Amino acid sequence: MTDDAALPSFEDGGDLDQAIGDLRGVLKTDAEGSLSDFGDFGDFGSTDETSTDNDLSAFAGGTTDFAMDDFAAAPQAVGVKAPLGSGLSENMEMIMDIPIDVQIVLGTSRMLVSGLMSLEEGATIALDRKIGEPVEIMVNGRRIARGEITVLEDDDTRFGVKLIEVLSTRKA
Repeated sequence: MTDDAALPSFEDGGDLDQAIGDLRGVLKTDAEGSLSDFGDFGDFGSTDETSTDNDLSAFAGGTTDFAMDDFAAAPQAVGVKAPLGSGLSENMEMIMDIPIDVQIVLGTSRMLVSGLMSLEEGATIALDRKIGEPVEIMVNGRRIARGEITVLEDDDTRFGVKLIEVLSTRKA
């Protein structure tokens, strides 16, 4: 188990917003690729206007509004220094420092709105699981593991979850 004190504090929300903003910038730069990673684009797209080898006027019986250069393949970037995606690995440390909420689901219950509205202090809500059954560990609404409730060794006033199964991270 990790101690909450080891996690960065984001209580005021400003630091969390800054961390999320930084991550978005890194991911956007990585997805778009930055122009500093590529050579000079100044010589791309230049055509020789004086050439008559590709003129279609003889074929069409007159003048045309286009030439064969209009159908040429797009120029390729020259001098690519780093492959796309390399920015992600360089900033992995920053990504790993972003806090996430982990939820432990003991069970669920389904009730009518009228039943919910009639709940009072001291009421007991029955869950769909029995004592001792594994609980679900969720991150961002997605189940990532199952575990069993346990009492922390160093603090018998707190609960923890012992992982018994880590689920695949692939989407089905």
